[in-house]
Amino acid sequence: MTKKEPFMIQEVRAAKLFLDLRDRRINPAGHFDGAGRFYLDEIYQCCAAVHNPSRAYPYTQMVHGRTASHVAQACGISRTKILSVAREIEKREIEKMNFDEILCALTAPEDRPLLIGVVKDEALAAALL
Repeated sequence: MTKKEPFMIQEVRAAKLFLDLRDRRINPAGHFDGAGRFYLDEIYQCCAAVHNPSRAYPYTQMVHGRTASHVAQACGISRTKILSVAREIEKREIEKMNFDEILCALTAPEDRPLLIGVVKDEALAAALL
């Protein structure tokens, strides 16, 4: 059996962002105009195929902002890697944990001391020692 390659911190962060957006725990960065249409604050190459919001379909950009493709462009990580990490998070049923806890759960025990400078939760950082 081959050992899984560990995930990089940026990949875990992007996957957590994608899951939070997809599950509507957070909203994409953007604004509404006077007619109630939502516009993303940052537009990437992936957004070119998305129709501009209209009165009939005011949330086209909001829906797109929740996709793995958009998160991949925003974070500079491949869509397949984001989906791979997201599947691992879902498989372990840890998607509602905070980022530090997810990062520790996806890191091999021998690599956890490397997270001490990254993890912001002091109690969790102390447990890594």
